[in-house]
Amino acid sequence: TFNFGTIQVGQSVTSGALSISNTASGASGYVEDLNAQFGAVNANSGTGTAGIVGNGSISGLRAGSTNNSSMTVTVTGTAAGTIVSGIGVDFITAGTVNGVSDGLGTASVGSATYGIDGSIGGTVINQADPVINNPTIDLGNVRIGSASPTGSVSVTNQATSSPQAALDASISGTAPISGSGSFSLLAPGSTDSSSLRVGMSTATAGAVSGTATVALVSDASNVGGCGSSCKLTLPSQSVTVSGAVYRLASPTLNTSSVTIAARVGDASPAAAVSVTNASPDAYTEGLAASMGSAPNGWTSSGNISNLAAGGTDASSLRVSLDTANAGTVNGSQTVNFTSNGLVDNATPESLGSQSVQLNGSVYTPAVEQVNTTTVDFGVVHVGQSVGPQTVSVTNGAQSTALNDVLTGSLTGSSGPFTASGTLGSGLGAGQGSGSDLSVALDTGTAGVYSDTAEFSGASHDSQLSDLQLATVGIGMSAQVNNYADAAFALDSGSGSLSRSGSDYLLNFGDITQGSGVSSLLSLLNSVTGPADNLEGSFALGALTDVSLSGTNWSGSFSGLGAGQSLGGLGIDVNSALVGNFNDTITLDGMGYYGGATYNPYVDNITLTLEGDVVNSVPSSVPEPGSLALFVMGGMMLAAMATRRRRRLQSNSGRD
Repeated sequence: TFNFGTIQVGQSVTSGALSISNTASGASGYVEDLNAQFGAVNANSGTGTAGIVGNGSISGLRAGSTNNSSMTVTVTGTAAGTIVSGIGVDFITAGTVNGVSDGLGTASVGSATYGIDGSIGGTVINQADPVINNPTIDLGNVRIGSASPTGSVSVTNQATSSPQAALDASISGTAPISGSGSFSLLAPGSTDSSSLRVGMSTATAGAVSGTATVALVSDASNVGGCGSSCKLTLPSQSVTVSGAVYRLASPTLNTSSVTIAARVGDASPAAAVSVTNASPDAYTEGLAASMGSAPNGWTSSGNISNLAAGGTDASSLRVSLDTANAGTVNGSQTVNFTSNGLVDNATPESLGSQSVQLNGSVYTPAVEQVNTTTVDFGVVHVGQSVGPQTVSVTNGAQSTALNDVLTGSLTGSSGPFTASGTLGSGLGAGQGSGSDLSVALDTGTAGVYSDTAEFSGASHDSQLSDLQLATVGIGMSAQVNNYADAAFALDSGSGSLSRSGSDYLLNFGDITQGSGVSSLLSLLNSVTGPADNLEGSFALGALTDVSLSGTNWSGSFSGLGAGQSLGGLGIDVNSALVGNFNDTITLDGMGYYGGATYNPYVDNITLTLEGDVVNSVPSSVPEPGSLALFVMGGMMLAAMATRRRRRLQSNSGRD
């Protein structure tokens, strides 16, 4: 008999080799060799089922020899229970002696049974029945370089029908997955949820996935009687393991410097500080950022709590410039960075700080002070050269550390006025415009003029848009007068009046001796308004051939406005004496307006009175004798000589 002990369903157990001897004896060389082979399997009388297979045979075993290696028996359990069965061993005389045929052929020499004695305990039991309860394990998110997270693999030895083997298990992993731990003799129906563990590498950021292999062994040691064949290796099972490794946030400060300019009293201007969480992929922790203490003259605000990988925040962090005082305000603003650990439940980790250079300029605005609000040219004359009048503007701001300049221009002229000029690059605090701005007057046309020019100013500096200041109107006025122009006019009576420059000639022509000849003149201020008034007096000289009538010839006159006349200037010719006459009247005139006189601009004019008194001889008068003609001729020559002397004297005095 042979007891295979305890075996498991599906387990094959091979016995040790049978020991078979050729025990025949006789004369040397006359004992045949022995052959042996397995025969039929006996029916099992037990409750279990097993397959029994004989392995090997023996051929030509010499007399007195033993073979203990060629023949074995393998039993394979197929159903639980006891095994009581056996397998026959047939012995055959080989018909050979020492391997040489003796010609007698083979013949059976009996048999034996290699048996399995159920009473000794040959038993087939059920295998362990393992099941992995969590074949997929997610280890979650972890920070790069941290300790590997672990997860437990839960294994149950499902109970089948008794008897049943216990379960042994161990686990291993393939990078980046690791496995550790084992357990033994897990009883049927029991579960182990702690002995087997899986982990993963945290050396590299990114998604992690792989498998761990659970090695399983059905172990009959819990039943016993299995000797060295207690353990039956079962197919391994896999556990899928996944997770993610996150690198620290990577801060990039996009704003290296901030430059802000403002004017005193402005609302505090602000600028944003841009930050990026620079990362090659999404497996990066969120970035947190906060502002450190602001330098003097600045205010900082805002924070970032969770800036995703690859994201940029250009609005949350801000710096503002204080505009209370003028001056240059520079400094450094610290930005503190932290990898927040939210995505992987890690403790926030400082990433240090970076700095933004702050450059601030606060300007005192220019104060527009227009000192000249009216420009009055007064009374000037047509054609008069009149210089421009200056418009004075001052930047009335106080001088501070930084000041705007006052820029601007004078525009808006029309008619005879031309308002022009700019402040160029501008007036500093307390500076005046000098002659930069002016108003010119064109005196080409007489008239009374008024208009308004405009000064448009701005507060200017090199960094800010100009601050437009109030437009100030500047009144412009002028009166351009025509000069007074004295002129004679013949209102009625004899003679013809002509003019050449400032000389007038009243020519009476031929006048019959003894006839009554007279004329009525007027003196005009022959301009249109506005114009100067005319005043003056007549220098009558020694008038022997004419007499004047009317009171206006004597004394002086004034207030003769544009287009007005001084009438009633009568002239009567003395025609008693025959001959040519020539008398002169001179007007000493001047123009004036508003108390100012313009004597150089009114020429003295002369009025020459000229005519020829002729004798008229009636046709019925008898022709005189020779002596009478001689006497009459002498008298006429004397009269003519007298008139000539008077004319020469008159002309000499006028020259």
